[in-house]
Amino acid sequence: MNNWALMLTYGCLDYTKAALADLLAQDVPLNVHIIVNKPPYPDDTAAYLMGLRHPRILLEIREDNLGVAGGWNRGLRTLFTMRNVQEVLVTGNDARLRPDTYRRLAAAPLNSTGCVFTAHTPTLETMLADECTWPVGVPTWDGQTADIGPAHMMRRWLFEGLGGYDEGFAGIYWEDVDFAKRAKLQYGDCLVTLPVPCLHSDGGSRWFKVSQEMDDGHHAGFIRNRERFVRKWGSIEPEGQWTVPFNGGRDE
Repeated sequence: MNNWALMLTYGCLDYTKAALADLLAQDVPLNVHIIVNKPPYPDDTAAYLMGLRHPRILLEIREDNLGVAGGWNRGLRTLFTMRNVQEVLVTGNDARLRPDTYRRLAAAPLNSTGCVFTAHTPTLETMLADECTWPVGVPTWDGQTADIGPAHMMRRWLFEGLGGYDEGFAGIYWEDVDFAKRAKLQYGDCLVTLPVPCLHSDGGSRWFKVSQEMDDGHHAGFIRNRERFVRKWGSIEPEGQWTVPFNGGRDE
């Protein structure tokens, strides 16, 4: 079994437990590489994960914060080179995935498709009807959404061809939009979406709602990265415009 997922977390144990359970419950057995960025304040997540000693978990505890771009780059390079895989399911601990997510994203053509995104879900109620929601007692903030960002299947050829994510987008946000634009410019229609819904509690797992200070810091980081994107490309553009729908099967 050499199927892999990469999960990035900053802590928030309740979210991490739920997201990890979804990965381990995929109908295609998955190994999971987890990178724990240093959280804003002490948290039990690292201790919990170390105590699991799960045979399908590769764990890295950081004493620093790589940010999203840095964390994804490190994790993907580890798996593509050390584990010699050709695709990795990438997600965070703020996403809930249905059991068929890996299998359905992997169905897109490997050689012509560089990145496969989960697709928009019409309403949150649709997800709840599918019993894909957060456990009782886990906060779900007003930022909870279903969108294309929370999970995607990254192919090795695209990641290495573009040199990974631009780590100049520090912290979170806009690194994925930048990656999508570069992919479109260099490789054309290599980004696709599939009708695979997932539930995303945007920002809820990263503590920024805990205090006004953290909320302000999170917002400032978003603005900083947005301004960097504009300086780099000249305008603000939505990630989704560079993806195309895909409904076929894998070209093995």
